[in-house]
Amino acid sequence: MSLNEGGLWCPECGAEYRIGFIQCADCHVDLSWEKPSRAEDLARHDVLEYDFDDWDDDRMIRLALLLRGADIPHTWEGRRLLVADVREGEVDELVAQAEHPGPRHRKRHRGSR
Repeated sequence: MSLNEGGLWCPECGAEYRIGFIQCADCHVDLSWEKPSRAEDLARHDVLEYDFDDWDDDRMIRLALLLRGADIPHTWEGRRLLVADVREGEVDELVAQAEHPGPRHRKRHRGSR
C-alpha cells in the first residue's frame, strides 16, 4: 500500500511517514505535507555513486524496480546510480537483493504421513 495519499514526508531524506508522526526518526527534522522532488533530495545531500558496469541487464532492471518500489530518490548516469548519502543503508540492501535474488525464506509442506 502506498502512503502517497495524505502522508507526511521528511524534507531532508525523503522518507514517507503515516499521519500521526511529526518528526523524521533519522534526520530529526519536522515532517512536511509536500513530497520532496527527487532532484531536491539529491541536491540537499552528499551524493553516493554506485558503479554497475559489470552487471547484466537483468540485475539492473531488478535494482531499478526495487528502488522505485522503495520510493528512493535516485538518478542514473549510464550504469552509474546516484543516490543521496542518507539512503545508503537502504540502497545497499536493495543492491544485495538485486544481486542475489531468491526467496527470503523457504517453505516446506508437512504431510500427514
